[in-house]
Formats: sequence, C-alpha cells, structure tokens
Amino acid sequence: MLKALFLLIGLLLPQAANAAGITSINVTLATQEGGTALGGILAVTAPPYPIDISSGAGWVINPAIPFFSIHSHIYDAPNSPTHAVITFGFSEPTIVDSLLVNQHTNGITKIAGFVGNSLASLSPIGDIFGLNGDVVGANYFTERSNYLFDFNNTTAGLFYQFVITKTSLENGYAAYSLNPLDSNGIAFTAAATPAPEPSVYLLATIGIFGLGLYRNRIQSGGVIVKI
Repeated sequence: MLKALFLLIGLLLPQAANAAGITSINVTLATQEGGTALGGILAVTAPPYPIDISSGAGWVINPAIPFFSIHSHIYDAPNSPTHAVITFGFSEPTIVDSLLVNQHTNGITKIAGFVGNSLASLSPIGDIFGLNGDVVGANYFTERSNYLFDFNNTTAGLFYQFVITKTSLENGYAAYSLNPLDSNGIAFTAAATPAPEPSVYLLATIGIFGLGLYRNRIQSGGVIVKI
C-alpha cells in the first residue's frame, strides 16, 4: 500500500510547477573591482518573483548581458583571485551538475563548488578545471565563448556556491554570464513563483487514497483489498 501511495504522490505532483528555479544570486565585492554591468547591486532575491535578470546581480544568469558580470584584478597570488564567490539560491533542493561560463579572453580555469540547504553548512562538490585543463597565458579564450565546468554532482541542495580558484591570466579575469546546469545540460532559470507547499499535495493524495480504500472495502464486502 505504501508503494501505491508513493506512486500516487508522484503522479499528482505537478512536474512543471515543481521544477526548481533560481530565487537569489549574490556575488562578492571582490568580483567587481574591474567594472561590470551590475552597477554595484551585488545581490538579488525573490520575492518579488521572478528575480530581475536585467539588472544588478540578476545579470549573472542572463546570456544577453551587455558587459561583464564579474571582472577583477585583486589576487592573493598569481592566477589565484581573492574572494571571488558567486552564490545561487533555489526554490527547492535541486541537483546542479555543472556550471557554464561565458568567458572573456582572460578567463576562469578552475572553480570550487559547494552545496547545502543552509549557507552556514555547505559541503564541497569538487575544485575542478574546465574542459581544457590547467591552461595559462594571456588571451587564451575566445571572447564570449562558453566554457563548461562539469562537477558530476549528485547531491541536491537549496544553495550552491562557486569560488574561482584559478584563472588563465595571472593578474586579472572576467566573465559574462555564469549559468548553473542540470544533468541534461539545461540552464536553470529564475523561479516564476514560490515552490508549492508539499503538504497541499500530500493531503490531496491521502484523501484520494483513502477514498479508494473505502470504495474497495465496500466492493469486497467489508474487506480491504490489498493494492
């Protein structure tokens, strides 16, 4: 009976409405030193829904961004930026498999990822190079080319944090959009509405399930038929 209940729950949950969407984006001040399109607005958060992806930190996930979303020359050491952190919040726990970066010619080569249901408790999902490995030198990337960082992540969470740990140029980097992708390579978009409360669907499902048992009891002469 429990198996049937779980199947009913899965069927009744509206898949499109339950798809996770981005509800917040935050970038650290150190990512803005070189000048960007964000205009000093380092964070956007829903509500209201959806977040505006044509202003402030919302530009980070907009492929049509007119200029850089992150751009800095503040470094701890050659090829190692200082405090270059981008954080995404989601409407419900979800699995981000990879991060797609639209590169400047002097771009990003290595990123550390973290996931969790609280910003105070994040777990690492890897500190990885992009597809071309540990590349160095000026103007390595083609301007506005897409570059994939594939974490092969299988852990769901409400928050994802990405820290730039290495760049191709030793003292500067920039990027246009940065888009979290699911396991099918589809970019997450801004959540249109809040995630529905699970209790609403559970109550509806349990009610329907109970009516089914009652009907089966009547039809079988008072004996509940095993489903």
